[in-house]
Amino acid sequence: MLLTILGIIADPEEIAKADGININLWGGVAMLVFAAVFVLWARLRRSPYRWKKNHRGVTRVCTAGTARTVSVSV
Repeated sequence: MLLTILGIIADPEEIAKADGININLWGGVAMLVFAAVFVLWARLRRSPYRWKKNHRGVTRVCTAGTARTVSVSV
């Protein structure tokens, strides 16, 4: 985000040094897009865990093939 802000307020002299390309702006925008893709990927992927209620509370059960469970009191 900092590079994007620096690109927005860039001095025309700095842009001229980079052959007329506002490299801070384009680098910042690319990083923001890259971060947005990772956030979207993390939100949309299916979690290997599911929550199951039992008599002791709530248990997080892994459905990815391991037999390990983690008990969490709620």
